[in-house]
Amino acid sequence: MAVRIFQRLARLQARGSLNSQQFVAKPPGVRPWSRATFATGFVVTTAGIVTYLYDWKDDDHSVTATLHGIIKKSQWLIHAKSVASPEPLSDNKSPGFRVDSDSSIHFPLQLSLTTPSPPLSLVGVGVRKVSFLRIQVYSAGFYLDEKVANSLRSVKGWSTFTAQHLLTPPVPASEDLESPRLSGEGLVRTLLDSGATCAVRIVPVRNTDFGHLRDGFTRALTARQKLARKSGQLTDADEDRVAVSMHQFKTIFPAGSVPKGKSLVLYRSPSGLTLEYEGRALGTVNDSWVGTEMMLAYFADKDVISPKLKEDVARGLEERMKG
Repeated sequence: MAVRIFQRLARLQARGSLNSQQFVAKPPGVRPWSRATFATGFVVTTAGIVTYLYDWKDDDHSVTATLHGIIKKSQWLIHAKSVASPEPLSDNKSPGFRVDSDSSIHFPLQLSLTTPSPPLSLVGVGVRKVSFLRIQVYSAGFYLDEKVANSLRSVKGWSTFTAQHLLTPPVPASEDLESPRLSGEGLVRTLLDSGATCAVRIVPVRNTDFGHLRDGFTRALTARQKLARKSGQLTDADEDRVAVSMHQFKTIFPAGSVPKGKSLVLYRSPSGLTLEYEGRALGTVNDSWVGTEMMLAYFADKDVISPKLKEDVARGLEERMKG
């Protein structure tokens, strides 16, 4: 991997895509880097490149974009000079939308789909990040059936809900489902088991492709399948059915790129999971397990896809309870 990285760097520099001065440029008023400092920066930069290429597309454009971002982070770490972040867009300036403050991506308060569905309202947003450098991958918004969102108290286990219940690790189940001891992803499972429809709208913050998105979702589902198998929740017949459904899920994704700012929607109904891209239906997997587990991956007790999204949804649901 390291050899491939440096070969690419050489090609980029030969084409003029990468200026070596980026590695040694110093901000005004800062003394030249010492050898030790330069070595530290180089290690951080290289580690970031390797991590990024492991998670994302391995092409020259991605390497160049990553270097610019990693170099900036390295300079901040080495010189301990912070730069104030620009203020996020205000929701008041975008009526009918909610803005993710981390990515400045807009999410409509009401989700409109090509697939027939009940009205879906935005509950929370959050960005997904990868690697120890917290590289942003995509922003996600969670939408819930508006009727269900406005009557959460009638769902078993939700009458005393607070945000902390969703964010608290699970405890031994109580016979009284009204008890606040029902917590974590178990709460979301009871919500989905009640027949609630929901969706996750995903908007990449950098150019990617359907293959990488597909692989990420597939890894999440495979991890959920292993947990279910370990806990004895899947019979042999279930395993066979899920294997077929997972294969069908993979075939739904077309070949091609997904530019940053475009949206992909995972719509979960009681009967399965439907994918839509920019208002166009890509296909449906008619398997309730796939639809349910894909949604639960965003609220998992461990290895959650986006902690930011989970936290924001928890607060959003609590506000709905108060309303």
